[in-house]
This record gives sequence, C-alpha cells and structure tokens, in this order.
Amino acid sequence: MKITNIHTRVVHQGRGKLSGILDYLSSKDDQLWTSEQWPPMISRKGLSEGAVGGNGPIKYSIRKYVPGNSIEFKFIKPDGFNGTHTLEITELVFKKQK
Repeated sequence: MKITNIHTRVVHQGRGKLSGILDYLSSKDDQLWTSEQWPPMISRKGLSEGAVGGNGPIKYSIRKYVPGNSIEFKFIKPDGFNGTHTLEITELVFKKQK
C-alpha cells in the first residue's frame, strides 16, 4: 500500500526570513518541530547527510540536506515504514487580482 501524506503551512513572511529555520532543526533553538506535542527531533551528528536520528519511536537517516532550503529523511524504523519525510521552504507567488 502506498501512502502520500502532504502537510503544508503558509507563513506570511519572506523566504529570507524563514530560510534559516531549517538549520536549527533538532537543536536547542529548534523553532520548527513542536516538541510540546511530539517527542523532540534528535540528530546526534547534526544536520548532515547520512546522520541518524529520530523522534520517539520513529528513526531515520538524513538523506539530503540543503541548508536554508530543504531536508529529506529516510525512515529506518519502525519496521514497515518505508519512504521519506521531507521539509522544504518554498516561496509562494501571489498574483494581484485585476
């Protein structure tokens, strides 16, 4: 069974103001991962490709990391979790109505 689950958030700030938010993921200054509601995200070797981490029972490795832009995790555990989890900052362009 294939599952695609996409969450989006619109934040009314310029890309430049938000791009650094990914770089603090899993740190004591993490503003992205809501550890009040979920187990905190931990990456013992920081945000580098190949680093292993997780949150609670979910374990993954960092497959791709582009500072200030995106990070992609590959699930390792639990068994049966096959796939990736990606966080990406993209700028929305709104067209003015005539």
